[in-house]
Amino acid sequence: MEKKPSVLVMVSVEAENEALQAAAEAEDAWVVQVGGVGAAQMSVRTSLLLAEHDYDLVINAGIAGAFPDKAWLGDIVAASEIVAADMGAETEEGFAPLEKLGLGPTRFPAEKQYTPELVRRLSEQGISAVEAPVLSVSTVTGTQATVNQRAFLYEDAAAEAMEGYGVAAAASHFGVPVMEIRAISNEVGPRDRDAWDIPGALDSLRSAILILQEVTSS
Repeated sequence: MEKKPSVLVMVSVEAENEALQAAAEAEDAWVVQVGGVGAAQMSVRTSLLLAEHDYDLVINAGIAGAFPDKAWLGDIVAASEIVAADMGAETEEGFAPLEKLGLGPTRFPAEKQYTPELVRRLSEQGISAVEAPVLSVSTVTGTQATVNQRAFLYEDAAAEAMEGYGVAAAASHFGVPVMEIRAISNEVGPRDRDAWDIPGALDSLRSAILILQEVTSS
């Protein structure tokens, strides 16, 4: 029988960790760890864990904001690529990412082996899912002007969070494939906490990870 992959799931906060404990308990080869908020903390913690143990796959899982008309509350976004959206320089011509400055990558490709089947099975359970770029930012979008700017620069992006790039950078250093799975809790833009649905997003996230366990084991 083919060996099941050993998987490290990195979340940023305890609420996400609690939501995924059922997944951690369901599969011995899966480990869920809290890495902290932001790419820097997450990259350090992920690197330490990858140095201690050999994993076949690293997943950054959590809740996120969606760009208008790209995803909705409770939807799942599986990253096609993981993008550091605000890492670069302001110029007279506009924002220049690191690549344009010749200073390194701001994009990491996500592992795609399991995504189509994950999206299909989620749909069968009534959970909408999309494969699209997920942005990593240091400061979450809070104005319509920033929504417009990021939608212009990254027109295919469906979601925005803070940690994916840090996890991807660590995984790339150790040569381990990486995924980012995000459940939508809110729409990016002016902050309206009354319109957020964090419990619903955490339920979707739990479902996605449990389904992904089945996909990676089949």
